[in-house]
Formats: sequence, structure tokens, C-alpha cells
Amino acid sequence: VSTASTARAYGFTYVDTAGGNVRDLVALIKNKWRPNSGKLIHAAGHVVSGQLTGELTDSVYEVRIISLYEARAADTLGNQLSKVMCEGALNYALFFSPRTASTFVSLVTDAGFRDACEHVEAICLSSAVAEALELVQWRRITVAAEPDQNSLLVAQDRLLATVGVSDLVVVDTPDAILVADKNHVQSIKDIVQNLRRDSRSESINHS
Repeated sequence: VSTASTARAYGFTYVDTAGGNVRDLVALIKNKWRPNSGKLIHAAGHVVSGQLTGELTDSVYEVRIISLYEARAADTLGNQLSKVMCEGALNYALFFSPRTASTFVSLVTDAGFRDACEHVEAICLSSAVAEALELVQWRRITVAAEPDQNSLLVAQDRLLATVGVSDLVVVDTPDAILVADKNHVQSIKDIVQNLRRDSRSESINHS
């Protein structure tokens, strides 16, 4: 859905959307366009699974892949995330793609934090993402009801929805929930200072 909205914002006048996975997209294409209608352009990242192109090629569609970007996997968890996992303070982890999920599994394994995941709920954009996490034991694996970001942000006992944001850190505790940009988690201490100034009990629980 967000891809469709972006396409419209950049001037595409005819935009159609599938259900969110490769199978739905293939079905949409086969339903609306014949193989002799012309070439199909698959705008993608540097690494693609090949499933979409393969299924369409098998059905005699002519598909050309254009690589528009390259996503490079991190080689470490980073100091801040490692600290949070070491302290057992991570409650939810959001995963948008199978590659991200697989990378995270490799990094937590290398860092020795597999056991810490037993206290974390993994919230996944699709069942394919969830499958990539199965090598690690989680408190729970939840798959979004719809393959979009708003559906992805679901807590255990309540809904948390956002619009137009990404790269989030979500920390849920019995008395508070924190949502922060992953690049600004160091500013959490400012929140704690404000709580202390206002004599809030949360300043003790979250200091």
C-alpha cells in the first residue's frame, strides 16, 4: 500500500495493488495483462528472490529486472541494541523482510544473544518473514494481518498504529510504552530526566 501511495505521489496515474506477496502479484498481472501486451519491468533491489520473475517467465511473460538500490546487511548489532538485549529490555522486534530477519538471526547468534530472544515478541510483515526467524526461540512470533507497516505495529494486548514512519524501536512495559527512531535512542535519557523533574514514578522504574 505504501508503495502504491508513493507511486501516485510521483505522478503515476494508473496504480494497482496486490495482496502483498508474490503469489498475489502474479495473480494480479495474469488477470489484467496478457503475455503479448508488452514487456514487464521489475524494479527491485540488488538482491531479489527471483520468484516473481520466474513465475512470470514460466507463463511466457517477458520480464526485465532493473536494480534500483542495494541494501547492505549490518555485520554487528551495534552497541545500543546489544546493551538493550543484554539488559533484557527489548520487548518487541519488527521485521519487514526475510533478509532482515535472517540477518538478525545471524547477528544475535554471533553476539551470543539467542537466549535473550526468548523474552522478545517478533512481529513480522508476512509469513515468509516469520519463517526466516524460526531458528531462534522467541516469546512469540506474530504475523501482521495485512502486509503494511500500520498492521505490523501490533502489541500483545493493544494496537499501536503509525503512519509514514520507519526504523523504529518499540519498548513495552506494564506502565509505559516507548516508540523511538533507532537513531535517536540515546535521547531516552532526556525523557527520564523530565520524568524525574515531574516526580513521576516511571523515572524510578525506567532509570
